[in-house]
Amino acid sequence: MRTPTMRLVVRSLVSLAAIASLASGLPARAQSGSSVPAPERVTTQSNLNYDSVMRIMAEGDAAVAAQKFPVALDKYDLARKSFGALVQFHQGLAGSFSGIDVKIANDQRQRAAQAAQGRDQAGYKLALLYRRLNQPEVAIPLLVQVVQSQNPTTDLGKQAYAQLYELGFTSLPYPRSVDGTQPAPQQSPAPQTPPAQQPPAR
Repeated sequence: MRTPTMRLVVRSLVSLAAIASLASGLPARAQSGSSVPAPERVTTQSNLNYDSVMRIMAEGDAAVAAQKFPVALDKYDLARKSFGALVQFHQGLAGSFSGIDVKIANDQRQRAAQAAQGRDQAGYKLALLYRRLNQPEVAIPLLVQVVQSQNPTTDLGKQAYAQLYELGFTSLPYPRSVDGTQPAPQQSPAPQTPPAQQPPAR
């Protein structure tokens, strides 16, 4: 008959045996601190890689050119969501390393900003396609998100707001002239005065 103490010992031995079995199945890693294995670049073919997501957005462009609109919608939506995930991941890492390692924190912030630009581009293209398909109720929220993310003063922000104005969602254009009614005209650079010609030598 086993006592409670014996049963506890047996359970501990079984647990240790299970842990040892799991550890033996793991791939071997570097045994010393001087040897660091090369990182596995598995993300180069996944949606957690910037270039890979850019290719997805390019596939959406190709689908639009071929008038395969359902395919284009899926590609743009996938690119937008994938870029959005990258933004969150890189921002999270930047916050984790803030005050600990400046270089890593700055690198992650730059990657987050790059992914945010891609997300907004994909969102803008998705909105344009929904507008083309006569679905403004889907396009308008996407355009508003682009303006909020980009700032109205950026090129992409201005383009998104212009779409909202054309759709009648806003009543005033941007940028506006002094009277606040019409878009401000683009000022061309002033012509340069040609240099004065010297009289011919006699």
